Amino acid sequence: MSRGWTTQLLTGLAEHLAAGGAGVWHDPDGVMEPYAAGDTAIVLGAMPPEPERVVLISPYPVSSDTGQDNVIMGVQVRVRAGSDPRDAIDLEDAVYDLLHGKTHLTLGGVDVVQILRQSSTSLGQARDQSARWERSSNYYLWAMRPWKE
Repeated sequence: MSRGWTTQLLTGLAEHLAAGGAGVWHDPDGVMEPYAAGDTAIVLGAMPPEPERVVLISPYPVSSDTGQDNVIMGVQVRVRAGSDPRDAIDLEDAVYDLLHGKTHLTLGGVDVVQILRQSSTSLGQARDQSARWERSSNYYLWAMRPWKE
């Protein structure tokens, strides 16, 4: 099955983060394999209950020029780590170092001109026994989307 442009872009982004050491990507075909307890999982879609450390990637459109192939795709990168807030901050920093300010990348076959972080915030600490901390960052990806008439 051929995947759509957004899925290709997100898969490439997950592969880029994994290659840079931010975590482990086990989901190239849409079937999530189990992660080891010590892994930092890189996932698309929904936050899994385990492992403790997760990088979740979710897209949202920002803008596209009518009749053009230039788009800005927003990507929320939500991280979760341990009960020490510094663990989530450190994981967020690792993602930032791999994404912010990067130019002229090809992610999943998609040409990305530039990536910039637009915002970041703490999502707080879970109110359950895990007491894990979460943070969220929003990145804008200036990318080339095939134009169709």
